[in-house]
Amino acid sequence: MTQPYGFTIRNTYRDLPKLFYADSLPMRFVDPSYTFVNRALADELRLDIKALRTERGCRFLIGETGHDEARPLAMAYAGHQYGQFTVLGDGRAHLRLEHDTSEGLLDIHLKGSGKTPFSRGFDGRATLRSALLEYLYSEALCALGVPTTRSLAIITTGDEIKRIGPTAAAVLVRVAKSHLRVGTFEYAAHRGDLDALKALADFAIERHDADLSELPGRYLTWYKRIIARQAALIAQWQAIGFVHGVMNTDNTAISGESIDYGPCAFIDNYDLNAVYSSIDAHGRYAYGNQPYIGSWNLAKLGEAILPLIDADPKAARRKTHEALVDFGPQFEHYYRDHMGKKLGFASIKDRDDNLIQTLLGLMETYDADYTATFTALTTQRDAGESLFDSSEYASWKTRWQARLHEENTPFVRMQAHNPAIIPRNQVVKSALDKAAHDGDFGDYMGLLEAVRHPFDTAAPRAYRTVPKNKEPFVTYCGT
Repeated sequence: MTQPYGFTIRNTYRDLPKLFYADSLPMRFVDPSYTFVNRALADELRLDIKALRTERGCRFLIGETGHDEARPLAMAYAGHQYGQFTVLGDGRAHLRLEHDTSEGLLDIHLKGSGKTPFSRGFDGRATLRSALLEYLYSEALCALGVPTTRSLAIITTGDEIKRIGPTAAAVLVRVAKSHLRVGTFEYAAHRGDLDALKALADFAIERHDADLSELPGRYLTWYKRIIARQAALIAQWQAIGFVHGVMNTDNTAISGESIDYGPCAFIDNYDLNAVYSSIDAHGRYAYGNQPYIGSWNLAKLGEAILPLIDADPKAARRKTHEALVDFGPQFEHYYRDHMGKKLGFASIKDRDDNLIQTLLGLMETYDADYTATFTALTTQRDAGESLFDSSEYASWKTRWQARLHEENTPFVRMQAHNPAIIPRNQVVKSALDKAAHDGDFGDYMGLLEAVRHPFDTAAPRAYRTVPKNKEPFVTYCGT
């Protein structure tokens, strides 16, 4: 088998029943060229970066040239979007190929690559701005240790597309453990094809949990693993103050990776009701709702795979319910552990819950910046927030410092869990606007480099400073 540009090509998704995909080729573009290539990721994937960065390499990656064994396709899936079930599919994306690595298969996926049979009348394109946003946030979460898809490249297409007005178009090249979603299983269940549902589950198990492949009762054990992965992922989101923005079931990956960055943001002031999406009018996907929505999405997965759990529908419901009940305690376990480490504790104790909740309550009362508060505690420079001048904080700090006497090197631990740098909302907006609309990438490149080193307390102050502008921040899908 050839290895073009270092890719070891597989097409295992085509082993699934045909109902799960449609043959589809990416469109040919006027003048495709790289805007960014993720050199570090390319090295991790053992790609030939020199060859890949050529014009021919660019056209191969975007699906315009190359090898018969790389046969792009568009995936079929469904999803509950804002609670409403919809049949979907890759309307502007293609699975370019699967890359076989020592760590397992990885999807090489194109977003904005043109119409597919699932486009539903849309143009299948993506804006440069949306590609830049996903590239930035996926790199930020990766640097923070959060499981996420990665961006290998952004390729501008040499043409414009119409949104509110004409805007530059681009293709994002994304890398993921897989693009199997809760919505993929909902789609199989919706089709009512039990054999196809079983084939999909067996494919997913072989891809992500191969040790379960031959075990009796494997579907329930697999479901429990997905629950655990989502509990761990959302706990990390909550601990760093990340709001996904669109936690539809088609945006919930069974691999446990963060996927599909659109109207996402990091909270500034601590606010459980924080919503950044322009279309989330009722706050379904608010910051504080994310654990509950995660559980709801997993319930939809459980409903989809009931026939695999047990042939007796009543027994299947009971087993999936018992499995899902564990989501809450697992989430709390992971979340408490993260929050404990943010306060310097090697392991959490029951009495630490009051310290955590009291601090969060004070942040809310005094409208304190979430990231900056933990940074101040880490650097032992509690200034800049009105919270720190309060008697309540003084009382809390006395109790916290007493607790720290029980720990070894607590501030070293805190330095590894409290970022000094996050993608600050107003900074992100300004950088994206300049890059996408004015062709000025200076601010974006500086921000991208900064978020790749989130614990660098010596980074330029512009990336570590809490913005004075407190105006409401709204994000859009932007595709």
